[in-house]
Amino acid sequence: MNNLMKHLSFAVVATAFAGTAFAATTSESTMDSILKRTSGSYYSGFEGPSARDFSNKQGTAAGEAGAPVYFYNILSAKYQNSPKSSLKADFRFTWTPNDENIAANNVSVLDPRIQWTISDIKKWGNFSMDYVSLRQVIPALKTTRDAGNLGTLTAFTGFSYDTGTKFGLAFGTATTGYAYTTGGERTDFASGFYPSVNYQVTPNLTAEVEYYHGMAHTANAGQYPFLTVRDAYAEPQVMWKVSKAFTFAPYFRIHTMESVRSDRTQVGFEVWGSIF
Repeated sequence: MNNLMKHLSFAVVATAFAGTAFAATTSESTMDSILKRTSGSYYSGFEGPSARDFSNKQGTAAGEAGAPVYFYNILSAKYQNSPKSSLKADFRFTWTPNDENIAANNVSVLDPRIQWTISDIKKWGNFSMDYVSLRQVIPALKTTRDAGNLGTLTAFTGFSYDTGTKFGLAFGTATTGYAYTTGGERTDFASGFYPSVNYQVTPNLTAEVEYYHGMAHTANAGQYPFLTVRDAYAEPQVMWKVSKAFTFAPYFRIHTMESVRSDRTQVGFEVWGSIF
């Protein structure tokens, strides 16, 4: 009987140890899988001056000096939950080098965002539906909530056409809804589209021209028609992929709502890349 109990005790201990080892291995395997599917990236865009006056003020559609030039920055973490689906969180802030009205070294933290994207949706010959995204701005800041803002929800779609040459064609849309806790005349709906044509100069160098046409509606303003044009511009840009961690892309933003002039053309650049 004693020998039987010893054997049984040994079997129980061995089984428990094996179960613990299996659970630890499974946990490690799950964590490894999560880490392999997670990536980090950064983006920084310089909203610069007009092409006529390289001052510390932004170029505008009206040809007048706008707000101070600034850098718009995003740090992102993305989880690829399937080959065609991903979730992303954005931490955003701006840096305004020459604005004495902003405290904390001219840095302003913005509300965070989350985004869900489905990619490689459908292909019809040379024409492709590349992605659909939903992006929610979360009203995390007290200043946002005090202003009565409940955040925004934007839906994006992207399409492309493969010409079989170094030229490529693309078309995108963005539709945004705004929610508030208070009334008044505020933008409650906006929509825009942006066709583009690009040319692959080298594997790491691309030239592109994009046209953006943005419209919006103001609540409680008796606006007619429902949507009015808020902005329209052409944006020629060169994208130089130096490495996986760094792409540099200068551009001109040529506002087209009125006659094209150098003081209605904004100069800027973007940089982005992967962190891990």
